[in-house]
Amino acid sequence: MKASRKIIWRVIAGMIAAFSLIGVILFVANGFVGNPISSAIAKSAIERHIAAQYPELDNEFVSRSL
Repeated sequence: MKASRKIIWRVIAGMIAAFSLIGVILFVANGFVGNPISSAIAKSAIERHIAAQYPELDNEFVSRSL
């Protein structure tokens, strides 16, 4: 009985450690490469704002990545 509880706690601790490690890796990767969904939303909002505020300008939006 004690051995099975010990194994269950080890499995639970391993799963928590694995999810924590995956979360840290994803957080660091997001810091380096950014979030493409937020980037697309921001680009769309910027284009709409500039088109609404400055209709007399002929704007061409160029995407640049490093």
